[in-house]
Amino acid sequence: MNLGGFKVPEQLLALEANVQQMSIEKEAAIGTGDFEEASRIHQEQAEAEKKLESMKRRFANSRAKK
Repeated sequence: MNLGGFKVPEQLLALEANVQQMSIEKEAAIGTGDFEEASRIHQEQAEAEKKLESMKRRFANSRAKK
């Protein structure tokens, strides 16, 4: 993906897609009443979101230096 001439790292895009997929899986688990699974997914999603935000900050900082 290119944004204004910037190439977004594939790793960042993959992690973002993974977070979105976790959200879908969590909602499905809630829908079936599997709250233990939903809780596990929620924890994994929170960790992935922290990592995603960190990657986004590093990417933005690296672009600002150029």
